[in-house]
Amino acid sequence: MNTVFDYLTWRGDLDFAQVPFSDVDALIFSMISYIDFEGIVSGKQGGKTVSLANAARTFFAQRPDRAKISLGVLVPKEIVDLLDKARACNRFSEVQMGGFVNHISEEEETQFCALSFFLSSGEVVVVFRGTDDSIVGWRENCNMSFCKLVPAQRSAATYLDETAKRFPGRPILVAGHSKGGNLATAATLYCKGETFSMIRATYNLDGQGTLLGNWYQDESLAERRARVRTFIPEHSIVGLLLDHTNDYMPIKSTLSGILQHNGLSWGVLGSSFVGAESLGKDSQKTCKRLNDWIGNMTVERRREVVGAIFSIFSASGASTLTELVAQKSLWIQKCRELDPSIYSTLEEVFIALLKPQKKKEAHNFFSEIFKK
Repeated sequence: MNTVFDYLTWRGDLDFAQVPFSDVDALIFSMISYIDFEGIVSGKQGGKTVSLANAARTFFAQRPDRAKISLGVLVPKEIVDLLDKARACNRFSEVQMGGFVNHISEEEETQFCALSFFLSSGEVVVVFRGTDDSIVGWRENCNMSFCKLVPAQRSAATYLDETAKRFPGRPILVAGHSKGGNLATAATLYCKGETFSMIRATYNLDGQGTLLGNWYQDESLAERRARVRTFIPEHSIVGLLLDHTNDYMPIKSTLSGILQHNGLSWGVLGSSFVGAESLGKDSQKTCKRLNDWIGNMTVERRREVVGAIFSIFSASGASTLTELVAQKSLWIQKCRELDPSIYSTLEEVFIALLKPQKKKEAHNFFSEIFKK
C-alpha cells in the first residue's frame, strides 16, 4: 500500500498552480509542522518568508548528524525523511513558509505551535502542530476534559484571525494532525466571521474531540462544522476520544492498533487516502469505555485526576517525555503514593488500551511495580 512518500514521487513534479491542493498535501504539511523551525522560519506573520527547500537546507546544516536528530519519543522520526524528500521535489521545494510560532508555558499549561505555507496557487495553508515531546503539551490535552477551551485552542483562533487580516482575500486552508487537528477545528469554529469566509477547507487528521465546547451539537456552529473534513485511521484511538464528530473518513494504514495514529503510515491512492470500510471494533469498544469513564466523572473529578497524574510527572523534574522515560524510577515511586481511587483509574485506562490477551499481563505489572 502506498503512503505519502509514494505520493511525493508520483505528484512531486507538479506545483500547486498546476494541480490543486489535496487531502494528502494537508497531511504532508501537518507532519512537517513537527519539525523545529525556530530561528529558521520567521515568527512574524506578514514578514519575510523562506522557501521550504531553503528552510530544510538550514535545518539539516544545523544538524549534520542525521542519526542524532530526534523529535521526541512519540513523534515519528521518519518526519525528517519526509522533509528531506519534500524539499527535493517541485511541488514543495518553492512553497514559502512564515509565521512560525512555538509557545510552551508550564505556568499557562499550554503548548501551541503554528506556521503558514504560501502556495503558488495563491492559497495560504495554516497548520497547527500536534502534541510535541513536552509534558505540558500532554497536560493541556488532558485539560480538554474539563475546560471549554484550553489556551492553545484560543491561540489557534487568534493565529488564524491574524493570518486572514494579513492576507485579505487570499483563500485559506487549515490543517493539523492529532492535537493539531483539534486546534484546526477549534480555530475554524471560533474564528471571526470575516476569517471564516476565507476558509476553503479544514483538515482534522485524527484529532481528538472536546467535552464542554458542545462543538458537535450546537446548531449555531453547523455551517462551520461543515467546512471541517475529518480523517481517522480504521483502528483510531486518538480521533475517537472525547465528544467527536460522526462525519469522518476511516483510512487504511500500514501499521496496526494505536500505531496507526502515525499519519506517515496512512494508505494513499493518487491524491486521496485509501478508505476503510469501517472502524475497527476493538478501537470503538476501547474508546467507548474510555469516553464513558471520563463522561461519568464530574468536571472537578476530572481536574483532580489530571492534576494527580501530572504531579507524578513533575516530581521527576522532567519537562519532556524523553526525559521522563529516562527517569522512570522516580515517577514509579510517586505512583505508589497516589490516592487509591486515582491509582485504580490509571490502571483501568492503561489496561483498556491493550489487546485482550495482554490484559492479565498488564494487571500483574501494576500489581508488582505499583503495589502499595
